[in-house]
Amino acid sequence: MKKFHLLLRFLFGENSILYLRIQTVVDHIQRFEAEYDDRFQSNHEFFAEILSIIDRRVQSFLENCSNTSDVSRVDFTVLGFDTILRSITDGTFVATLPAPLRQAMPRTVTPPLIGGPISPDPKHKTPLKEKQKRQGDTDPLNPSNKKQRGDAQINENIFPPWGLQTGEDYVACFIKDLDRTNMPKTDVCLNFHVRGSCHSLCPRASSHVHHNTFDATRKAAVSTYVSKVREQKLARG
Repeated sequence: MKKFHLLLRFLFGENSILYLRIQTVVDHIQRFEAEYDDRFQSNHEFFAEILSIIDRRVQSFLENCSNTSDVSRVDFTVLGFDTILRSITDGTFVATLPAPLRQAMPRTVTPPLIGGPISPDPKHKTPLKEKQKRQGDTDPLNPSNKKQRGDAQINENIFPPWGLQTGEDYVACFIKDLDRTNMPKTDVCLNFHVRGSCHSLCPRASSHVHHNTFDATRKAAVSTYVSKVREQKLARG
């Protein structure tokens, strides 16, 4: 995004409306970097979805400009990204990738470590049904090809030291402005074990189990992570 931003500056100048509008996106990503990272860990197509929306809007704006000589007829609202950016920080962002881009995306990823990268599983073999979907066949259970979140999964046995404390907000404490630089790694789903809910298609759904199922090392890693998150929140005030 930064490179695209610089390219716009080179092509149109730093006072151009296009450059200034994309500046708001770059600033937002830098300000809420931890939240973007968290969204990506829950949805490996997250950044591709954002970039796809921005690209389509920029292309629409440029096409509009090229087709008119009257500036009053240019639709500048297409470059308004405030609603999209707000939906990212409050957790309501939803988007669907265009079919060609979706087909180019890795189809399977290994459950990521919190704070670690997501990588395709080289041993994964694409099932026949999935191959048919790549070739454009419509899934009768999902004809619009909308992104599925799976069935809701509720944790009714949250481990007290991990669960949200009185007056504690999950996003404000565990996502917003969180510095993961020196945080321990864990593959446990914090949505399920801290917030108390998640969905069956979560990349870390295998950890949607009773906390006593974890061995001592894994359980200690989560406890340390949660403790350090709260220490950071306390220090931020």
